[in-house]
Amino acid sequence: MNRLKVAYRNTCEFVTVLRWLPVVAVDASRKPFFSMLGEFAHLWLRDRAVPSHYFVHLLYQDNVSLDMKYHVGRVNTYRAFISVFDPVLDTVLTNKVLFSLILEGTGVELPRTLGYNIKQHFYTGGSVEIVAETEQLERFLNGLVQGSSTGLVFAKPTMGGQGKGCFVFDGSTIPAVCSESAVHILNNDYVYQEAISQHPMMAALHPSSVNTLRIATYQDETGQVHIMSAFVRMGVGGSVVDNVGSGGCFVGIDMSKGTLLERGFVSPGPGPGFRIIERHPDTGLIFKGLQIPFFFDALAVAREAATRIPVTTAGWDVAIGREGPILIEGNQIYGTTSAEMACGGYWQNPIFRMLISERVPKMNRILHKLPPSL
Repeated sequence: MNRLKVAYRNTCEFVTVLRWLPVVAVDASRKPFFSMLGEFAHLWLRDRAVPSHYFVHLLYQDNVSLDMKYHVGRVNTYRAFISVFDPVLDTVLTNKVLFSLILEGTGVELPRTLGYNIKQHFYTGGSVEIVAETEQLERFLNGLVQGSSTGLVFAKPTMGGQGKGCFVFDGSTIPAVCSESAVHILNNDYVYQEAISQHPMMAALHPSSVNTLRIATYQDETGQVHIMSAFVRMGVGGSVVDNVGSGGCFVGIDMSKGTLLERGFVSPGPGPGFRIIERHPDTGLIFKGLQIPFFFDALAVAREAATRIPVTTAGWDVAIGREGPILIEGNQIYGTTSAEMACGGYWQNPIFRMLISERVPKMNRILHKLPPSL
């Protein structure tokens, strides 16, 4: 089954390459054609996978100081992560209600859950009611706002990701939410959480969204949890979500200092065409050297979460509140494109190399051809 999944991923990566070709064709910063062809073929032979990351990670550009040999690519990171995938624990991570229930009382700070619904069954404060009409939904949502200390409520699908289907509301916007989305809400499952009041420094990056850290962990064969990578995700254009797949931007972190690196990337959304940026496209805030508040506390939260929910690999989304880090969610197979671009490639990461050595011996053939990790 895993081989079929990898074959499917390779097909998807080939389609990605085809989508990128028009972007590359008009990019004045691209390398000479035969240089690109040779490098692309080299990666394909080395990885035994379609290296769409050659284009997606901007390795084809002549003015980008990136070492392509350290970039793993989506097919091989998928091979690594699917080999340690646990379907039971994935249910815990994917279901946001279950996720909160398991971590409550463990010392891991979470957003306060105000209620949730399973289609027309709405739960809050230990009670359940049937909501079938728009007027009933409006009354329920008003009750959630009144119970929120921030006066704002963040709603997201109980099962889902990439910020899709999320929305924020307060007392003044409930009529509009009900008018536009009542049918959708009553036919789907949502969890409602008190909107996070994030640290002023994180809000300065992009005030409309809660801007989070994506922290990747690996639990080795002895049960010790290691931090593999971390980067900051930010919304763009007034979006209420910071997900890269929804058109956000991201920047890597100096792991020894907890400060932002100089270069970040902005996504066009679902289409191809990342751009390199050195400041936020909306707020103009310069990335280089910006200190992340409570950074090392956030790493500790990710380690604790990976201990409580013992997944081998995971990407944890951590917000920075005014008084410390708040764990939003975890993903067992997380989007590694942003992580690799932010940190300069996973093959130079000693924790990723440990994962391969311990859990994915078939990929050691690539590892043995590389120089020591940085």
